Order: sequence, then structure tokens, then C-alpha cells
Amino acid sequence: LISTIEIEQCESDGQIKYDLNTLVDRYSANAANETFEFYLDAALTNPVVDPETFIIPVGTSSQNVYIKIIDNNSLCARFDDVFTALGPREPIKISFTIGTNDTPAAFTPLTFYDCVDESSGTPVTGTFEASIFNDIRADLLAADPDYNMPTVEINFYKSELDAILQRNVIDVTQPLLVNPPLKTQEIWAGVQDVGVKIECLGRIKVADLILTPFPTFDLPSTQVFCTNLGTDLIRITNQGGSYTYAWTLNGAPFTQTTADISIAAGGTYEVTATNTLTGCETTKTIVVNESEFPLFDLNDLTVFDLTGDGSNRIEILTGIGALGIGDYEFALDGGPYQDSPIFEDVPPGIHQVSVRDKNGCGTKSVAASVIGYPLYFTPNGNGQDDNWQVLGVNGVFQSQSLIYIFDRHGRLLAQIAPDGPGWDGTYNGTPMPADDYWFRVGLEDGRTFTGHFSLIR
Repeated sequence: LISTIEIEQCESDGQIKYDLNTLVDRYSANAANETFEFYLDAALTNPVVDPETFIIPVGTSSQNVYIKIIDNNSLCARFDDVFTALGPREPIKISFTIGTNDTPAAFTPLTFYDCVDESSGTPVTGTFEASIFNDIRADLLAADPDYNMPTVEINFYKSELDAILQRNVIDVTQPLLVNPPLKTQEIWAGVQDVGVKIECLGRIKVADLILTPFPTFDLPSTQVFCTNLGTDLIRITNQGGSYTYAWTLNGAPFTQTTADISIAAGGTYEVTATNTLTGCETTKTIVVNESEFPLFDLNDLTVFDLTGDGSNRIEILTGIGALGIGDYEFALDGGPYQDSPIFEDVPPGIHQVSVRDKNGCGTKSVAASVIGYPLYFTPNGNGQDDNWQVLGVNGVFQSQSLIYIFDRHGRLLAQIAPDGPGWDGTYNGTPMPADDYWFRVGLEDGRTFTGHFSLIR
């Protein structure tokens, strides 16, 4: 036991403030099993109302606080059981005097950030590693060499008031949690010399602990690159702040470091956005799939016509590399698109065959000829079916074909041009009667066929 603890406490607004309960261990090794009462007079008649927030008012430069210690088991009390050599018993007391808050002028509070995910809208708890207190302590010692004395004690607190009262000391061996709704936590240091007496060397704000969100931005998970375009852009949108960007392509560093990048190939692109102030990072990935405008022309078509049963069809070649690397669908004469590259029961004539990339890289259409003929015509001048012509021939398709018209007796009535309107139903200017007529066709591609049709009046 000791009789008197001398404390030179840093003033706060001209006052001395202290948590008296923090001193009980200094008076008794059995403090956990004892009750401590504090008084402002040696007669123990004027109790301290709130020992946790004891205040010596402005204008008072010193103050004694007297202590009564009661054993919780025996209820025995002592308050002057400490003897001095050859003297009377001394009261148990604390002797306060006002000191100066002498903090290093060159010290700048540190800032630490904890990156948290706020996307769910649920309040989150921040966690700061215990190592931050090593950093703070190192900066304090560097700012004031006097703090390096072996009797100097540095404690950390969550508020200035806790530092003044020297209560709720932070356990610097454990991570520090910042619980909702707080998003910023101040850290204060209380520095004192505990040598001959407890001497306050200063209280100072040493750090801000800030909860900050991870970088937020939008990046699609997939994208199509049309190789026929040569280049394309990957765009980041809805950035939540000012960030730097680092990209990779298939795991290798990518040279561009902007939010939007120009690409010339597909692959897996990964971007890491970093908040330049907080160091928080968010990484997202986009898979770019290559596709292509259809490499489609007439050579990719096979037409099955003049089959004898009228079941004409058009087939599009879709083997590996035939149309390109895209995913294609097919349409005939502006009709609905289908996955099958085969069109059945196609009527004779000139048709538009379209191939479209499903990924949006474009559509290519080509004309195709299906050879056939009408079974009748009605040359009555009404503008409908007034001429008979082989279907599927014109100035482009089978343009050198030979077409002959005969009556039932084999008399040649007309030779018609493939790119003309056809036979008008006359012979030497005279209308021919309603009857069946015959024809012979020699196509430019070498095929020949014959048949008959009806002239109806």
C-alpha cells in the first residue's frame, strides 16, 4: 500500500478531469474484492458524487481526494492505515495538480480506411487491425523524442473525454471494431509519465478511422466483339467516385488504364478500380465473345429445283468456317428467322435469302433463283397473269437460257428472252385460242426441261 499518489493532470478548459476508479489497483492488490469511496475532505464527510467523471473546477490549481477502502467480505474499512517512519498514520489520498497539455506541434493525425460493402443496405461493422496502433505510436515517438523515456506511458481512447478521464483504454493487442451507425471513429492518445508521480504529458487526437465503401461501377458480365469491325469499346458506367483502373486480358496486363478501353480481340477482361484516396479496390470481369458479320454469298447456297414433284428447297452451307464464327439464323423473303438453314417447298422465282448474326454483328442477303413455270396464264389485259414466262430466270440468273413455245401440233409459236416479260399468247400478232401449249427450255447452266401449260381466255 501507498498513502498518496501525486497526479499532475493536463487541464481541460481550465479544469482537472479524472476517472478515480482507474487508480484503485495502485492502492490495493485486492481491489477487485473491495469497494472504494472517495471524499473531498480528510474527515470523509464530503463524498465525491461521480468518481468516474471527477472534475476539479476552474480556478482550483490543486485538490486532494481522500479514499476509504471497504473489504467486501468483512466490511472492514481503512482510510489511514499507512504509517510513515516515526510518524502518525497518513490518510489514503490522491493529490491533484494542474499540468500543461504539452503535445507535439508537428504531429498530424493519421487516417486509416476500412473498405466495406454497403451494396446490401445493411449497416456494416468496420474492422481495423491492431497494427495501426504501432503506426500511430511510431509517429508520436518521432514527433516528440521525450515520449521515448522508459517511464512514459501511451494509452489510446475512442474520445477526447475518455482520454481526459483516462477511462475505456483501447486494447491495442486486438482489432478495433467500429460499429454502426458510426462511420468515422476518432482515436485519442493520453501520454503520461508514471515515474515519480503520474504526470500528464499531453492528450492529442492521433487518428481518424473511416469506414468507406468499395469502388462502385457498372460493367456488363458479357459482351460481343464483332471481328469485322476491327475494334470495339468496353465501357464502365455509373462510377461512384474518382478511380484509377488497371486491366488484364486473359490474365496478362493490358496497356490501357482508362474506364473505357478499345479492344481488338475477344477474351476475359478484368478491371480493378482503385479509390486513390482510400486505397479501396473493386475487381470485375467481363467475358468478350467474338462473333462476325456473315460471310455469305451465292456460293454458300444450294438450290434444289425441277425435282419433278414440286418440292423445291434451298439449303445454306453451314459447315465449319462457311459463314464465319458467329451464331447465325436464316430467313426467306423477309419472313421470320429460323435456326434451320433449309427452306422447304419454296415456290419458283427469285428469292431473297438472309443470314443474320444472333449477336448483332449484321445481316447479309443474297438473291437466289428457283427454276419453275406457271401452269396457266390469262392474257386478257387485266394486268394479272397476262404473260407466260419461265420462273427463276432474268437478266442475272440464267440470262442466256433459250425458251421456245409450241402449239399442240409442234409448231413453234415464239422464242422468248429470259429477261423479257414472256409470251403474250399471240402468233404473228394474232391471239391464240384457249388451249394447252408446250415449251422447251435450255438453261444457261446446261440443264434442259420441257412441259406444257394452259392458255385460258
